Amino acid sequence: MKQRAVFALLLALGLSGSRASLLAAQTEQEKRQIPEAPPTIEVVAQYLEAYTKQQSAGHGGWMMVDDPEGQPLKLHLERIHRDALAKTGEKAYYVCADFKNPEGKRYDLDFWIEGDGEKLTVSDLTIHKVDGVPRYLWVNFDGFWKRISV
Repeated sequence: MKQRAVFALLLALGLSGSRASLLAAQTEQEKRQIPEAPPTIEVVAQYLEAYTKQQSAGHGGWMMVDDPEGQPLKLHLERIHRDALAKTGEKAYYVCADFKNPEGKRYDLDFWIEGDGEKLTVSDLTIHKVDGVPRYLWVNFDGFWKRISV
């Protein structure tokens, strides 16, 4: 009689363990089916502030940027535009930020950000404007922003 009770108990424990494993697998599958939420502009702005600070750390607070139309630039972050997060593709965005060089010349840089709210990376940066004069324009095609020549 005791053997049957022990066997029944072990069988019940084994089944409940299998059921728990099945439920855990279902939960993982449900998580994979739920699309990841895109990052908010505030999350991206905070990431970009940390990124520019890290990039400026070895240069006395100045970020070094290669200018394809001139000399390398020494820039200081003034502000990140927090009015909108522009989507350029799947999990791809751009964010504008204003910088100044030591002489006071203004630069609007566009940062190309990839990822979701969990992990972001800067894939590229471009100089959008110099003292308010654009080097390129943005046009929205079917919900995605594309760069076009001036």
